[in-house]
Amino acid sequence: MNYNNLFWTTIFSVLILMSGKTFSQSQKFEINGKLTGEHFGKIYLFFDNDYRRKDSISSVITNGHFHFEGVASFPILARIHLDQNSYIIDVYMDSPKLTIDCSNTIEITNDRKDTLNQLTIIRSKGSLMEQNKWNFEIWKSKLKALKISEEEKQELFFKRLSAFVKANKKSKVSPYLIGKADILSYNQVNELSKIFDSSLRDTYEAKMVSRLLSSLDKSKFWKPGTMFYDVNLSDSSGKLLSTKDVRNKFTLYVFWASWCKPCRIEHPDLREFYYHNKNKGLEVVSISLDKERKKWVDAIRKDRLTWTQLSDLSGFQSKICKYYGIEAIPVSFFVNGEGKIIGANMSISEMNSIIAGELK
Repeated sequence: MNYNNLFWTTIFSVLILMSGKTFSQSQKFEINGKLTGEHFGKIYLFFDNDYRRKDSISSVITNGHFHFEGVASFPILARIHLDQNSYIIDVYMDSPKLTIDCSNTIEITNDRKDTLNQLTIIRSKGSLMEQNKWNFEIWKSKLKALKISEEEKQELFFKRLSAFVKANKKSKVSPYLIGKADILSYNQVNELSKIFDSSLRDTYEAKMVSRLLSSLDKSKFWKPGTMFYDVNLSDSSGKLLSTKDVRNKFTLYVFWASWCKPCRIEHPDLREFYYHNKNKGLEVVSISLDKERKKWVDAIRKDRLTWTQLSDLSGFQSKICKYYGIEAIPVSFFVNGEGKIIGANMSISEMNSIIAGELK
């Protein structure tokens, strides 16, 4: 055997593999987009969940058109938004050129005059992965409209998603869709998580699945009839209080933060809800996930929040957040005088009905 030839053949093979990997990690791409509806300023692009990257890409919107170009490793999830208070649209890129059409409407609240960009994607061209994701999501929206029980919808969804994942084990779209399948039970999601290929275990999409499993595992603590998890937190004056100490006949515990615009948009309605029911045994307790005291206190004053304000300034690392698996806000728990949860994330009209019914 000619070991010299074997050595160089091996080196040559390795170089080919390395060059292929390098090429896949450094391909140039461009996205041409069209945006209809209301908009102003720029549109932004980041990858996976890396929204803090200093090199996130932006594009000026000119006559309803925008253009992104850069370098990325395919396939990758591109995430596009208009500003910090905007829906984020997810688009998969599996080739160097992608065309997308989007639409946007701007929601303006009457009280705070805040805006929310309701950005949506209409169609795309140039990515088979995105088309597969899109087709499944269209089917999912049709499923929601069916006049059948929630149990039947869950079973149909599980069967359809199982078939998709089994047919696309190596596609990032599989863990992506699993990670958004909050309609399913913990056991169903856990079963699906074992199907997709092990090569995807360290991806952003796989982390989505892990987060959903964690959330579903802790969802038993959210169920009506379970005791609310009481903790000690400081109020805005620095006094240490237990969440139990401020409980009334009905108590609404609201998780929010000064930087959370959707949370603060709800404050005018919360003020009215509190005003009309505070003499009927209602207490509202806001639990802030801020980390900076000044921003927290300034937001309390600016939004005219007159009910109990609590925080340990630990953000999502707060003990109560970890207990409930809270990773996004706003979140709320409506609790009775015994400390048992009546419901989570209930609408104000639902809570008003419960208060009225209890008073009869």
